[in-house]
Amino acid sequence: MMDNYSLSDIRAAVDGNGGMGGWGGGDGLIWLVVLFLFGFGGFGGGGFGGNRQDAVSYEILSNQHFNALSGQINNISDGLCQGFYALNNSVMGEGRAIQTQLAGCCCDIQNAIREEGAATRSMIQANEIQSLRDKVTDLQMQASQCRQNEYLVNKLTPPCPVPAYLTCSPYQSYNPCGCGGCGNGF
Repeated sequence: MMDNYSLSDIRAAVDGNGGMGGWGGGDGLIWLVVLFLFGFGGFGGGGFGGNRQDAVSYEILSNQHFNALSGQINNISDGLCQGFYALNNSVMGEGRAIQTQLAGCCCDIQNAIREEGAATRSMIQANEIQSLRDKVTDLQMQASQCRQNEYLVNKLTPPCPVPAYLTCSPYQSYNPCGCGGCGNGF
């Protein structure tokens, strides 16, 4: 079974990528020597496959090793997949947490701006109301001062006759053209 290798079998075993890359370097030649030793020597069994039992047990042993390696590679692959899945979930979870934090931060900033705006408006309104109150107080003081001055003037001036009814003054002339416009003096 191991002693009937064709050239294509040897090439397939030595060159896994379908090209001649393995034959040009030292690696391909080593595999070729190993294959000839196994094929002709029968792995120490008397030459030319004379000890078939050793060759079969070696084939079983090598199949078990390849199966064990395949299982280990599958375990590594599964571990990597699970690790990347966990990492992806972790990154997504952190991304969602950051997104939630940013949304909360924006809402907090908007609320703070609204509160600050309301406080500023209240302060401006209070200042404006106080300013208007001050103006009203000043106007009331001026009106009171005017009334007091009028009262004092009326009390301190000698009494003048007050007409019973109002008429035109006999000491002024009538001018239809305005003040001195037609040459008619006053």
